[in-house]
Amino acid sequence: MEILIALIIIAVFLYVMISSRKSGVNKAESELDLAKEEKEAWSEERFVSYGQVQKTREDLKNSIETSFTGSEEHRSLIIEIVNEWADLRVKTFEERRSWVRSPKNKK
Repeated sequence: MEILIALIIIAVFLYVMISSRKSGVNKAESELDLAKEEKEAWSEERFVSYGQVQKTREDLKNSIETSFTGSEEHRSLIIEIVNEWADLRVKTFEERRSWVRSPKNKK
């Protein structure tokens, strides 16, 4: 009778160990998949550096200044939109790499 109880306890213990390991492996795999998806998304980005964003901003502003024939108000609004876009791209670069530079600020 004591051997049967011991076997049941060992069986329960083994079941718990195996199931917790499986859940840990599943969680690690899902985190790895998310990291891969994010990395792939970043690799498909058109603008990958601060310099590229600034060059594109200047090119767009110059194009707007030279070829836009609308009102001055519309021209300044389009330039403002371009500047905001560039600022958002730069902010995205900073946030993407901020966890490396300042892990204390991670939320």
